[in-house]
Amino acid sequence: MEDTQSFHLIETMDTMEITLNHVDGQNIVYWKDIEQVFPGVKRVRNGKSVIKFLRRSDQQSINHCSQLVLDVVLSTSVQPVLDYQVFAKAIKDGPGELGRAELRQELSEHFQKMEAMVVKNSELQEAMYAKQEEVVRLQEQALSNQEEMKQLQQRALGQLAMLHSRVQAVLTQTYELHEYSIPRLFVVLPQDPSGWDAVNPFSNKFRLYFLCECGEHTKSMSSKSKISHDIHFAKHEGYEIVRPSEFFQQYGPYVLTILKMLKFGVSVAGVAVPAISHLVRSDAIDQAITGLRQLRDNLESGMDHVIDWMDKGSANEGEAVDEFALEGADLRKLDTFLKNKDGNRVLGNLYRTVTDEGHVKWVCIDHYRVNYQRSSTQEFLRALDSVGGSFNENLGRVE
Repeated sequence: MEDTQSFHLIETMDTMEITLNHVDGQNIVYWKDIEQVFPGVKRVRNGKSVIKFLRRSDQQSINHCSQLVLDVVLSTSVQPVLDYQVFAKAIKDGPGELGRAELRQELSEHFQKMEAMVVKNSELQEAMYAKQEEVVRLQEQALSNQEEMKQLQQRALGQLAMLHSRVQAVLTQTYELHEYSIPRLFVVLPQDPSGWDAVNPFSNKFRLYFLCECGEHTKSMSSKSKISHDIHFAKHEGYEIVRPSEFFQQYGPYVLTILKMLKFGVSVAGVAVPAISHLVRSDAIDQAITGLRQLRDNLESGMDHVIDWMDKGSANEGEAVDEFALEGADLRKLDTFLKNKDGNRVLGNLYRTVTDEGHVKWVCIDHYRVNYQRSSTQEFLRALDSVGGSFNENLGRVE
């Protein structure tokens, strides 16, 4: 009969015998033989002491421990399988090997562990599905946002193109009104933007401000002046509007077009629009025109109030461009809506000039003088004085 070493699997009552090998006068047990009987074996113990491998053997092996039953410890990962094998063997061998109560307890614990693992796995799967659904939802939202942004950009470009056409129409129409002796570019703003009443807009007081029509035509190659030639508010504190409801009914679309031209910087037909902060020139403020100082401090908010109000009240954004220009009769009627006019002085302290192309422009005194040499002006005035005449610069005529 062959000599064997006894092994006992922890947590079971089975004892297995493994044949010894005689090497160099010593009885040993090859580790591979142990693995064949106990798959997943991790270590072998004698009580609490771990049996170490022999160093001199060409294969991993342990010494024979005579008359001892060594404990086999398995890896955790294979333990459930071996537990099931133990349960199956216990059921097959009958109650003689394992009591019924103990068997039921072991089986109950085993299946509870399996049930917990199944529940945990289900929870992980549900969490994974939820994450996938969230990713899909976010992707769909991102695509929707991109499409919405694209539509907004297209709408903005369309509105900008329409505004450009309207401004072009207004300025072109202005060029054709040579016979009318009144400034043509103006805007209307609330007198006190901080107290703006959006519910009842006509309860607000409005002021009309004329613009200086400077541009390429006011630049002089011979002049050394560093004055800016961007469009700006005239050096005048503006005029309070009477009958605002009637005024906006007649001039509203025109005013809205000019306001948007200033706000969005639409430059056409040789007219350059600066930043809002430069629309009221600092030298006008230095001249102690109180109304202009207040205008500068509240300009942007005032423009926003009027633009928002008129945009909301516009029933048809596709109105013909011609409706945003003024006819001669409209201009002649304009001063009937202005309170505290300047008597015989031209509105807005502006001066009438004619460009080389024959277009009439109304500009401030600075741009009016920049194209004329002071000596020539003085010589002209002396000639008039010698014959008892005078020259009215405001009206541009000899009296």
